[in-house]
Amino acid sequence: MGIWLQLGSVMGIWAVVVMSPGPDTLAVASTAIGHSRRAGMLVALGCAVATFMWAAASLAGLAIIFERAQWLYHLLKWIGAAYLIYLGISLLRQLHTGDEAGGPEKARSPVSGWRAFRLGLVTDLANPKAAAFFTSLFAVALSPGSPIWLKVIVASFVTAIAGIWYVILAAVLSTGPAARFYVKSRKWIEGSAGILFIALGGKLATDR
Repeated sequence: MGIWLQLGSVMGIWAVVVMSPGPDTLAVASTAIGHSRRAGMLVALGCAVATFMWAAASLAGLAIIFERAQWLYHLLKWIGAAYLIYLGISLLRQLHTGDEAGGPEKARSPVSGWRAFRLGLVTDLANPKAAAFFTSLFAVALSPGSPIWLKVIVASFVTAIAGIWYVILAAVLSTGPAARFYVKSRKWIEGSAGILFIALGGKLATDR
């Protein structure tokens, strides 16, 4: 019974972390509002897949590799920061190109499924600090000798929690009222999202 109580506490902590504002939340929200429910959910799927990858890698000992090869950790961190900053700059540039492309009637533009999925996947993978976080989180509930099946359950649970939350977020923010609000406030929304992506990228680059 003890192990399941520990797992429950870990899942509770993870749920709070997932629901906290961050790059993934921003990517899902901006896509769902600015494009479509389908696009937002594909971003959510990309985030969930990346979450599973980080969780599985952490259970396999990725954090130890980062400790022994810190240059690799810093390289991945800087690449991730550059990607987030790139996303922010792209959004800010769209503020000018959007008006030239056709005005408010084109405010909710289509986006390919692969592009939406890739946005979620790469945005989540852009933060190598996730490996250290998951390693610390799993240490609460798992011992070095924990069976493989238990590790698979843990990785699956954190993936499911992330996926469910981001799908709900995409569904809520892609409703009619949200779409109408986006059409009226596109510049403010995309400008704010762009600035936040740049700020998050800068924070990732400077964090130790």
